[in-house]
Amino acid sequence: MKTPSKIQDEEEISILKYFSKKYSDFPKGKLVKTESPDFILKINPKKSIGIELTKLAQSKFLDQEFTPHQIESLEKDIVKKAKMIYESKHNLKFYLNIFFSSNLKISKSNFSKLANDIAQLIHNKTFEKDSSSYYSINIEKSESPKYIDLILITYHPEVKGSIWDNAGGYSVPELSKELLEHRINKKEDKLKLYQKRKINKFWLVITADTFKRSTSFNINNKIDNWTFDSKFDKIFLFELFGRKIYELK
Repeated sequence: MKTPSKIQDEEEISILKYFSKKYSDFPKGKLVKTESPDFILKINPKKSIGIELTKLAQSKFLDQEFTPHQIESLEKDIVKKAKMIYESKHNLKFYLNIFFSSNLKISKSNFSKLANDIAQLIHNKTFEKDSSSYYSINIEKSESPKYIDLILITYHPEVKGSIWDNAGGYSVPELSKELLEHRINKKEDKLKLYQKRKINKFWLVITADTFKRSTSFNINNKIDNWTFDSKFDKIFLFELFGRKIYELK
C-alpha cells in the first residue's frame, strides 16, 4: 500500500510534467524530486533551478453538520472506491479531481452506488477518446451523480501514473490578489532554507484545479494590474484543467 507521502510525490511529479509540457520556455535538463525544494531541474553541472509547488485553495467547510475531517474522509473513501471499480475493468490512467457538493450526506447503503455511478460516468466520457493524445474533460453538475458538483479529468499518454483525488477538500477558488499573496508568503519563509543549497534560481508554481467562470473571464486583466514582491525568480499560476499558465513574476 502506498503511503500518503508517496501518493503526494506522484501527484506533484504528474503536475510538474503537465506544466513542463505546457510551458514552452521550460528549460531542458534532468528533473529530480527532492524534499526542499520540491524539485531541482539540473540544466548543467553549474546551472540548476529549484522548483516549489503549492496549491491555491479556499476551504469549503462552513457551518457543516459534520467536521471537516469526517467529510474529507468520506469523500476520499468514495473516490478510492470509484477508482478501484473503474481500474478493475479499464486500463486508462488519469489525473482526476472530483468536487463534492457542500451538503454531502450519504449512508453506507448508497455509498457503493455513488462510487459505481462515478466509475461508469468516467468510462462513458473517456472510452471513445484517442488514447495517443492529451485531452481534458470537464463533467458539470448537470451530468454528474447527486452530491457531485464537478469532475475534472486530464489524460496524457506520457504520464503513466493514476491519481484520483477529491479536490483536496477545497472548493473551486475565486481568484484574488490576497489569496495569491498568502500562498506566496507561505513559501517565501522556506526560501531562505533553499538558498543555502547550490541552486541558481528558484521558481514557484501555484496550481489551481480550475477557476470559477466569472474569474476565468477576466483573469488576464486582473493579473496585469497586480505586482508581487517576492524573492522567487519566477512565479507561475497554473490552471491545471484549463491548461493555462499565467506568469505572475
